[in-house]
Amino acid sequence: ELRGGAATQNGREVVMSTVFMLIGENSRTVAKAVGEKLEATAKSLPPGITATAVYDRTGLVDETLATVRTNLLE
Repeated sequence: ELRGGAATQNGREVVMSTVFMLIGENSRTVAKAVGEKLEATAKSLPPGITATAVYDRTGLVDETLATVRTNLLE
């Protein structure tokens, strides 16, 4: 079987997935929905297997919006 790539975290092999947002969607809404789906999926995993978001740009978006808001009001 041909292996296309490998991912590790903290020295252990992991399975990674990427979520793509459709053009015109709200990134905060999408991130929230993905987080909820990830939580639901995690509940069905076998013991010892976890599902964790590695990169969530919600914080970046919130900080950027705060900066824009501040700059517009000054």
